[in-house]
Amino acid sequence: MLKAYEKFGLTINRCRKLISLYSDIKGRDATTADDILRSAVMLATAAFDTYVTDSFEERFKTYVSGGHADKKIFDLLDEAGLDSKEAIGLLNMRRPYRRLSTIIKRYYSKFTTQKMEVIDNVFSQYGIKSITLSAAKKSGKQSIKDSTTKLVRRRHDIVHGGDYNDQGKLQQIDEAKVSKRIDNLQLLVKNMEQIINSRFSKL
Repeated sequence: MLKAYEKFGLTINRCRKLISLYSDIKGRDATTADDILRSAVMLATAAFDTYVTDSFEERFKTYVSGGHADKKIFDLLDEAGLDSKEAIGLLNMRRPYRRLSTIIKRYYSKFTTQKMEVIDNVFSQYGIKSITLSAAKKSGKQSIKDSTTKLVRRRHDIVHGGDYNDQGKLQQIDEAKVSKRIDNLQLLVKNMEQIINSRFSKL
């Protein structure tokens, strides 16, 4: 099974191929070429969302089985719907941690884990404070968070409004900006992964 960070990297490579395809056809069919760029935006932000939830889930067993669960984890499980009946049922399961991970993943699927404050809250469960800010500082580029937020907002415009503006016209989309923001997203996630690994190496 692919690890969260590996899957993210493979998906970003697919985004880059879409951007290359855009360059190949923009002279022949500009509208379709722009939609290819929009597809790259959607795929990149989906990869980000999936990375956050998968990364949290794949480390859950290590954190809890190592005796590090605290009130934050207990509150999270309670909010995720782990009631007394389900807790007792875990005693008879061969893989109780997998069940707990499934409950957590299902819970986070209700949220948009592309928003910085949501991501910070997710990883605060593991004792990591303000992971997105720390990842941005690690990059040496404070604007990296804003860049990623703009990518996420553009994804929202595309998915929920077809990327039309208030006048019913398609918004312009720029190859250089999309490419740069995907680069920044990849760097942000790379730094997040390093921060998470550092935290777990000390447990």
